[in-house]
Amino acid sequence: MEEFKEIIRQLVGKKQNPKLTKDEKDLMRVRIAAFMRLNNQRSLLTNKLTKMAFLLIVVMLTGGVSFASNNALPGDILYPVKIRVVEKVEGALKISAEAKARWDTELAVRRLQEGEKLVAAGKFDAKTSAKVENDFEIQSKKAEKSIAKLKNKDNAETAVSIGADFENAIRAHQQVLSKLANDNAGASPQIEVIVNKLEMKADAFAEAQAEARTEIEMEVGADDDVDVKTKGKIKIKLDL
Repeated sequence: MEEFKEIIRQLVGKKQNPKLTKDEKDLMRVRIAAFMRLNNQRSLLTNKLTKMAFLLIVVMLTGGVSFASNNALPGDILYPVKIRVVEKVEGALKISAEAKARWDTELAVRRLQEGEKLVAAGKFDAKTSAKVENDFEIQSKKAEKSIAKLKNKDNAETAVSIGADFENAIRAHQQVLSKLANDNAGASPQIEVIVNKLEMKADAFAEAQAEARTEIEMEVGADDDVDVKTKGKIKIKLDL
């Protein structure tokens, strides 16, 4: 399995030069065939990582169009490849809870960046606006769950930090979209809808982070009290 993961890491690492040469394709086919011979195919395909990895490999071996999708926007023909193949495979390589939380927040921010690019390209209409709004909402909920999961693994401070970064990113893109709304009268109504929802989302994250910080401070305070009581008991025993 480690060998197979290495194949995928090499593919993901070819972003700067996405198209495989003929020799690279031939070598990749040989390595995959050898791996398949050494592993039971049925059990291999039940693994979530390898299912997505095979999707990526199929696309790569047919010309590398998956990485050509990196700049695709909602409505583009390659956009489904970007979000259903490339991003899923990259996400599968995020092993730790912290890495997954950071990845999910990054994807949510990407959805906002895509919306901004659509506005700049004059392609932001009711249809694309609904797509951006829906995709951001779905991804931001995933980010919320990932951050909560990280917190539950006794990484509360890291979870708060990631949540705060996400809140700041949302507010930053809210300002960008507000300016774009002023500069693009035709798309302004659709943009304003997203801007208002971003404000509510950022406020909700700010409230959640404030509550989390209070919990951390209370836990630290409780630990300090226990420490003081323990030291006091030890001193009393020594005095006796």
